[in-house]
Amino acid sequence: METSSVLSLASTLTLSCPTPDENRKTPPPSTLEDITPHDEFWFQDGNVVLVAGDVGFRVYRGLLSAQSTVFSDMFSCACEDGEETFEGCPIVRLSDTPQELAYLLRILLPKSWRRSHPAKGKQKLAFEEVAAQARLSHKYHIPDVEEQALDLLRERYTHSFDEWTTGKKSESISADRVHAIGAVNIARLTDATSMLPSALYTCCNLGPDLLSGWKREDGRVEHLSVDDLKICFAARETLCKEGAQIFFKIFHDQPSAECLSGDKCRAALGEMTKALVKCSLSLAIECSVLQSWKTIITIKAASHGVCVRCKKELLARDRKARMEVWDKLPGIFGVSVSGWGKKPEDGSVAA
Repeated sequence: METSSVLSLASTLTLSCPTPDENRKTPPPSTLEDITPHDEFWFQDGNVVLVAGDVGFRVYRGLLSAQSTVFSDMFSCACEDGEETFEGCPIVRLSDTPQELAYLLRILLPKSWRRSHPAKGKQKLAFEEVAAQARLSHKYHIPDVEEQALDLLRERYTHSFDEWTTGKKSESISADRVHAIGAVNIARLTDATSMLPSALYTCCNLGPDLLSGWKREDGRVEHLSVDDLKICFAARETLCKEGAQIFFKIFHDQPSAECLSGDKCRAALGEMTKALVKCSLSLAIECSVLQSWKTIITIKAASHGVCVRCKKELLARDRKARMEVWDKLPGIFGVSVSGWGKKPEDGSVAA
């Protein structure tokens, strides 16, 4: 399939986040009896009923209005219209799914002391939950919840090379590679640009699955926008070229300046490089350029008799070459991120 055809198809698949005005366009169930009370958010003394899909949430109008001007305006309109009520409570129909609305309400109407960031050592939050909180808090204009959700996503899709390579990016949130599609869409929605380089890089490594999109737990499927698909297709070629350059920056016959074996290590490094060109060069020209060569270096250095100091040099070359590509990521993806690749004292980086 040609790229233009793929992009045309993708443009029809991209899932957008409904605006508050679109909530009022959602067709209601045939009767009020079709509404199933949510098992967690149906308070008998609640004074407003939110309907998402065919699920009702009987909650407290004042508490939600105090946290969201959008909810406040919607409730005022519902009270003025008076078209639908349940036991005297105005009914407000939303275009959100029951799952994502419940994720938001767990922050706004907690039944116990809660925190959006998990305590250290506690179970990780699911990407689905954090993503829903980011989307809906942006939609309903709840800035503090939005920022907390984005902080978690920024930890996962980090600007820090060290956090990316050591796995610290995954301490608070559990996410699969395909979730990067959702992360890119949230970053675009909220202008959280510091997430984009690492999230788009992850999307590039999805292969054909990138076009299949991310199927959310509510059944909806998210795709990248046509513009972001174009960016990923162009970036894949650039990343593959960078991968080949990384390979030859690491593997050549120049020994470490501290090598005590001299010509012996030079010959061993040369033979090791030739062997890797035959069996592993294909790995280098993939776009997963940030993947370390550490395991292969360790195995091959031992089998070819490379000294400890030259092995250390190979590992240093590996890190340096990958860090150089990391520093280029914003440019590769056409994103401007102030402070990317630098280490400011306060660790800050543009949103």
